[in-house]
Amino acid sequence: MFKKIIFLMGLLSNLAYADEIHVGCVSNFMATAEEIAHLFEKTAQHSVKLVSSSSGKLAKAARETQDFEVILLGDLKIAQDLDAAGFVAKDSRFTYSIGKLALWSKNSNLIDKKGDILRTEKFEHIIFPNVYETAYGIAAKKILEEMGIWARLETKAIFAPNVADARDMIAAEKAELGFTALSLLNPQKKIEGSVWIVPQKLYSPIEQQAVLLKFAENKPAARAFIDFLKTPQAQNIIEKYSYSVPVRKP
Repeated sequence: MFKKIIFLMGLLSNLAYADEIHVGCVSNFMATAEEIAHLFEKTAQHSVKLVSSSSGKLAKAARETQDFEVILLGDLKIAQDLDAAGFVAKDSRFTYSIGKLALWSKNSNLIDKKGDILRTEKFEHIIFPNVYETAYGIAAKKILEEMGIWARLETKAIFAPNVADARDMIAAEKAELGFTALSLLNPQKKIEGSVWIVPQKLYSPIEQQAVLLKFAENKPAARAFIDFLKTPQAQNIIEKYSYSVPVRKP
């Protein structure tokens, strides 16, 4: 009987410290985040509830609600602005992944290994994530401006609200080709169609930043999750989905 009481007390103690962490996540990182969360739940006394949305909507939620303790953003500037406005716990903001831009088509014979298709007239339309509000769209536009072909391609452009929608529209062949995140093309397997993985030297790093929101800075579960993103186990998953991870100082 005494042993049963000890066991029950230990079980109740564990339950008392268990918590559900609410995490807002950009759409292009969602599959990666789900795998990381699953591993975290296996090693911690906490559960993770993930909700997918755009960086802009997640930032709006951070300013107006307490729906999320942790937000995984896809835009460096949005994270910086949240921090400057006082919504982020001190020293919690960091780059958890660096995104890679890809030009993709369902047509296996359309896109060459250097992206020279962009200089031709072999397509009628091209899809972009929002080129003013999404990091991937901004990067694509800047590359084409530097190539001197943006003005011509803008007349062929179809704009998607975000990078995941851009992928879905290309997959549905709403245009012959388009820009999206490499991570969304299931790069662990052979990518269907043809793809140009845009060299990262052609655009500024797409730094995706995580923040612990200030109202949750004293919640151990939320802090444990954001710290878990920095571990080798989480970084291995991030790299598996074709993101880069920043070099950490030892």
